[in-house]
Amino acid sequence: MEEYRDYALKKIAKGAGIIFTSIILTYIFVFVYRIIAARYLGPSGYGLLSLSITILKLSTVVALLGLQFGVGKFVGFYMARKDISKTKGVLVSSLFFPLISSIVIAAVIYLYSGQISGQIFNMPDLQPMLKIFSIALPFSVLTQMLRFIFISFKKPQFILFSEVFGEKFVNLILTITIIIFGGTLLGISYVYLVSLIIAFAAGFIILEKKVFSILSKKVKAKFDLPRLFRFAFPTIFTGILALVMAWTDTIFIGIFRTEDDVGIYNVAYVLASSLMIFLHSFGDIFYPISSELHSKNKHPLIREMFEVVSKWIFITTLPFFLIAVVFPKHLISAFFGYQYVAGFNVIVILAIGYFLSSIMGPTTFVLQVYNKTKFVGFYTTVFAIVNIILNIILIPLYGIMGAAFATVISILSVNIIKFRKLKEILKFSLDYRAYAKFIIAAIIPLFFAYLVSLYFIRMPIIIKILVFAAYLVIYGILLIAFRCFSEHDIIVLNAMERKLGVNLNPVKRIIKRYFY
Repeated sequence: MEEYRDYALKKIAKGAGIIFTSIILTYIFVFVYRIIAARYLGPSGYGLLSLSITILKLSTVVALLGLQFGVGKFVGFYMARKDISKTKGVLVSSLFFPLISSIVIAAVIYLYSGQISGQIFNMPDLQPMLKIFSIALPFSVLTQMLRFIFISFKKPQFILFSEVFGEKFVNLILTITIIIFGGTLLGISYVYLVSLIIAFAAGFIILEKKVFSILSKKVKAKFDLPRLFRFAFPTIFTGILALVMAWTDTIFIGIFRTEDDVGIYNVAYVLASSLMIFLHSFGDIFYPISSELHSKNKHPLIREMFEVVSKWIFITTLPFFLIAVVFPKHLISAFFGYQYVAGFNVIVILAIGYFLSSIMGPTTFVLQVYNKTKFVGFYTTVFAIVNIILNIILIPLYGIMGAAFATVISILSVNIIKFRKLKEILKFSLDYRAYAKFIIAAIIPLFFAYLVSLYFIRMPIIIKILVFAAYLVIYGILLIAFRCFSEHDIIVLNAMERKLGVNLNPVKRIIKRYFY
């Protein structure tokens, strides 16, 4: 058990380190992209761009057919049993069927773009953008599927070349270039399409050359489509409805309010939803590893891994959550400008919801490993419907604040139910005294940061950066001083040290003196 525990922790640390790097880089590129687009286009133009991207994302999840979760489940499962033929069958199926569905959906959006933009959203300027983004849909679907394939093979480093640099970085650089030469909203939309084409091409070449060749005739694919789709079918609705809960607010703001409201809300959403990057970083790599452990009946180890990963997610998310709640106006004005400050209350509301959802840990991933997709699908469906109803009721009454409340109520409710279900299965326990230490370690430096903000009423951006950096450093020191680490964290640091090529011995020596 000790050997498997160390193995799993090292795998999670290595994979999470790479995925975290890719997520951080993605976040930076997307964040800078949105800042530039928001400042250049203004609330109205940025609202149209955000609405188009939202429709693309929703359509992507629908077209994936839930097979991205099947890849995470069965690739790890079959590879652990060295069944190469069935592994190839899963890969071929997971690329072919989503491609066909994405082409069908893209054709519908393209042909009915006039009705969608005029009759549903009452935004005629949205029509040409819908046509551009409909063409981008198949490439978006395939790029997303390749991402899940790389993670399933425990090769998350390839995400950096395809999705992070191939799509996000290229999109950022081309957008900046277009803007320098006085580009329009449509020009920025075409750039988005080009970046997705480049990302798919890079990802597919890497898959063939470095991971697993699906075009090679050396291995004959064996298909188990009934089993694959039985698993994937409930997750189709899970994935769609989970995204519905994240993006329904944008859609209904577009229906009931103006382009400006869509733009202001999405600025707040981008800042608040950033809290989820730590959950996604650890969760994405935890999923295939837990699937492998499940195939070997290492259930106690899955429980222990869940407890450790949940702790890491809490520690890393907490300081950013507190900053978002205490300094929302500073965040918006510093990055997006004062024309978007009206959304500061939205940041606070959404940050609370996303933080509480994150610290419950990767519950959805583990429930899928234990084949509880129907359970997840049922409650996700229920609260997606609740979210739609709440948006219809609250947005006409309270505007973007109503949309924020609807989203938080829905995502918190469904995540609490999943958390309690997983607790019944794994019988895990969390050390709440340790969590109290984390909170105290974060609040103490926050108090001093708040005093500084009072002194600098209109704090320059350089002061904001320095204060935030000092806050994180003091938070880390207090975590060590309060003995918030254990021997499990040393294993993680050893893996990170080997993977990143840095010397963490001074940090490890300090931590070894302050175990629980």
